[in-house]
Amino acid sequence: MGKLNVKLIMLFASLVQIFYCGTASSQSSKVTQMREEILSAGDQRLEAIEEIDKVHLKMGDRISLYMELLDYYIGEGPGELLDEQITGMGDKILPFLIEKKTSPVKCEEKYKSICLTLNERNHIINKLMSAIKEGTILYQVFPENLEREAESSMKIVRIFLEDFKKQTGNFPKDLNVLKEYACKHYGYKLTIVNPWGQPLKYLVKGKEKYTLEIGKYYREE
Repeated sequence: MGKLNVKLIMLFASLVQIFYCGTASSQSSKVTQMREEILSAGDQRLEAIEEIDKVHLKMGDRISLYMELLDYYIGEGPGELLDEQITGMGDKILPFLIEKKTSPVKCEEKYKSICLTLNERNHIINKLMSAIKEGTILYQVFPENLEREAESSMKIVRIFLEDFKKQTGNFPKDLNVLKEYACKHYGYKLTIVNPWGQPLKYLVKGKEKYTLEIGKYYREE
């Protein structure tokens, strides 16, 4: 790697750190207000999370809010919607998730009852990071129009399955093996998850048959 590239990477890392610290230290009153509304909303937390998309928060404020909420258990539905909003930001939020994972859990005393442990929170962060790296949005509600996209990606997977069989004499034992094969032999990044973040279901049936399914529309932990 050239010296210029190294310097650029170091500069980017420094800017990310400065930006993140800036969002934490100069947090807007709107972020504080929304955090309080969400954590105190109880049964209305889903609606409170929906509001994040409706108000015009600066990106730094939005990320700061997300990072704080990750320390709390806000319920299954609201948590899934938060996952959707975070993964919807894509690569731009990834450095902040990495930074958050190395930070201690910080919960307000009055919300200690819904405070996550470090392992619980980092398990969620790992899930979010994996989805973002796969280019997947963890949708809370199944978007029906994406089924066509899932079916299209399955066609590509089937092509690689047949090619693998032709070259090796057998179907791969699982789709991760197929993904490695596609990358190594063709330089192709094969997508083995459907558009809502669930791995495609694949089962080998003898030497000549297999099943490949889109799977259920909801996410399973």
